[in-house]
Amino acid sequence: MPKGPVGTTLKDVLSFDPFNFSERENEYLSRLIEQTGPYTFRAKEASIPFDTLSETDKEALDFVIEHFGHMTSMQLSDYTHKYPEWYRYKDLFDSGLTKRERIETYELLSTIKDDPLGVSEEHIKETEKIIAGLFE
Repeated sequence: MPKGPVGTTLKDVLSFDPFNFSERENEYLSRLIEQTGPYTFRAKEASIPFDTLSETDKEALDFVIEHFGHMTSMQLSDYTHKYPEWYRYKDLFDSGLTKRERIETYELLSTIKDDPLGVSEEHIKETEKIIAGLFE
């Protein structure tokens, strides 16, 4: 998307589209999430009790807050535009020819310099093998 990559499932959740979810599911989602602008959303206060999250969920949230919590939404957008899986569509977005493009799972294995999300080359190669095995 023009402001940066968004996972398909997350995009579906944030669209509240009746094609993706039933009316009951959308009602539930609207109790958890609210749209605050064209590209901005926020979790409603106390929508998910913290103690129901797994330890890995909490670790992931701590990681995101530590590395990205100080950034504004535009800084986050600029940051995501450094990744090749978004950048390859830059001209299409800038020209208005598209609003969204599909990013394949294997493309998400890219890294950039000083990337807090980066993993070792060995890890990437092993993940590529797993992904390739899923699609054979």
